[in-house]
Amino acid sequence: MMLQEKILTVWQYKMSVENIHLAIEQLYKIVENKKYMDLIPRYYDDINDSTASLGVLFGQLVCNSYGWKWRAVGDSEGKNYISIVSPNEYFCLFPLHYINKIVSEKNIGLDGENDNTIILLYNMLAKVEEHPRDMLLCPLG
Repeated sequence: MMLQEKILTVWQYKMSVENIHLAIEQLYKIVENKKYMDLIPRYYDDINDSTASLGVLFGQLVCNSYGWKWRAVGDSEGKNYISIVSPNEYFCLFPLHYINKIVSEKNIGLDGENDNTIILLYNMLAKVEEHPRDMLLCPLG
């Protein structure tokens, strides 16, 4: 099954929790495996297109798991970005940017190394609404 078909499967159907966890693990492995990212499938123009699809997949997995929703978020009408927001809108995440940041090795941790934090972030989002911030749509990731 090609990556695009997997994304459509996640998008169209509610997956079981076990399958979502397996999908998150597979997404982690895809992003971690730089050899895969170097072999951009021919239906993608460049690495940004490929990471956008992976970002949509990650975002939809979070939505399916935790009840988040897709929404345009920005500081003005002309500057909105594709994001997902938590059920009570305390938090937002920009999954396309987040995955692109990891793949382009710009997700630098405290150790100065690029960190693939997909599984960590996914797991932390399970209880994030238990700790609301003073503002709505606090950005994560």
